[in-house]
Amino acid sequence: MQRIHLIPQEAISRLKQRARRIKRERDIPHHEALEITAKVAGFDNWHQVAEAAEQCKPIEDAYRRGFLLAFDPSEVPDTEDEDSPLKWEPYAFNLLQDRLFENYASQPDEEDPDERPISETLDPSDLKEYFSDDWGSMYFFRLKHSDQVATAEQLLSLVGRHSFWPPRFVFFKGKLVDTYGQPALNNDGEVVGIRF
Repeated sequence: MQRIHLIPQEAISRLKQRARRIKRERDIPHHEALEITAKVAGFDNWHQVAEAAEQCKPIEDAYRRGFLLAFDPSEVPDTEDEDSPLKWEPYAFNLLQDRLFENYASQPDEEDPDERPISETLDPSDLKEYFSDDWGSMYFFRLKHSDQVATAEQLLSLVGRHSFWPPRFVFFKGKLVDTYGQPALNNDGEVVGIRF
């Protein structure tokens, strides 16, 4: 079984800083310091760190600078179609878990008369459990070509040509856009499905 390494860009920066410090402290070449740093972090070598970072970068870029889409498991679009603009990212939830949790926790509590964020109305352990239950089973996608659309409306229109249901959530430049109430539309823009 192949082991998958997920390493966010922030972690790469910290590892590089650590390698520079090791280089200075031990008076060794930079490449040796990188190798030591990689092994201490649990990797076989620095090349493995660089490969893991390269695999994670498109997911992080989609979340921070573009669009990351979350679909309910029962509404996942067909991405086997070569014309689909979407690419499934099976490790997105694990890689972005902390950032996604911040989005989750900032949602307004629908049962609270003051509509405070759920982070203020739920017990912290319940909040973590609900987050894991609600979003841990989502399927996350990004656009194959990040320059295909510039707005959430354009995104939903593009996705609508390849998926019956719109995504449950869209993260646009790191901010949660709740698309749950969006109906399914046919090619003529007529409503053909509404979520309950």
